[in-house]
Amino acid sequence: MRKLLVASGAMLLAGCVPAGRPPEPVSAPRPQQPAGRLVTGSVSGTVAYRERMALLPDAVVEVQVLGAAGEVLGRYRQATDGLQVPIRFTVAYQAREGAPLRLTARILDGDGRALFALPAPQPMTAAPALMLQRVG
Repeated sequence: MRKLLVASGAMLLAGCVPAGRPPEPVSAPRPQQPAGRLVTGSVSGTVAYRERMALLPDAVVEVQVLGAAGEVLGRYRQATDGLQVPIRFTVAYQAREGAPLRLTARILDGDGRALFALPAPQPMTAAPALMLQRVG
């Protein structure tokens, strides 16, 4: 009887795995991470550049809050109307709680051409002082 059970078990196991192929590992499905709740926030800071030159009266300051994938979550856009650097800004945004956020900024001339810009998006901090570089 015991030999019959062993033989039956061996035949069953042999049918489970195709000949010449090792069995594939089985892993439990991963639980999906719950998305953080949507929160509204704002960040305030300044935009400046090192060059000793005045902005034209029609210059425009633009600051954006970016999400992890580069999507725009909030935008500040304001004509300088003769203001000079450092220029204060406040950007309101909506993002998932705990999501990494970055800032980008630039100063445009009256025709929309970039005069100054951040070389790369920066991680968002409280009260950032964004130092732009001349474009071109």
